[in-house]
Amino acid sequence: MLCAYGVKYGDGSSTTGYFVNDNVQIAQVSGNHQTTPMSGNVILGCGAKQSGQLGSSDQTLDGILGFGQSNTSMLSQHSSAKKVRKMFSHCLDGRGGGGIFAIGEVVQPKIKTTPLIDDQ
Repeated sequence: MLCAYGVKYGDGSSTTGYFVNDNVQIAQVSGNHQTTPMSGNVILGCGAKQSGQLGSSDQTLDGILGFGQSNTSMLSQHSSAKKVRKMFSHCLDGRGGGGIFAIGEVVQPKIKTTPLIDDQ
């Protein structure tokens, strides 16, 4: 049984498609610079039609991984399942680009944080 979705973004772009249930595999920090595998089921939107900037023919779109404030974001779903705390980190590498992206709380090394504004 298909369950349709539709999202319109602030720039006027939109996406429509169907929800799918997937098991996401991530690496969990276990200490001493080591990671262990962790998995969790999440509901994701599988886009069938995009418009605006999302649908432009000169760019390929693989997808958008939602980290917004809604309860449907991947972070909210993992948090509700008690897999991670409801926060994420993005540490940039100023030398060659890239860096690290982490969901949940980063305990070590000590990092500076910037809170998200709840109502925006």
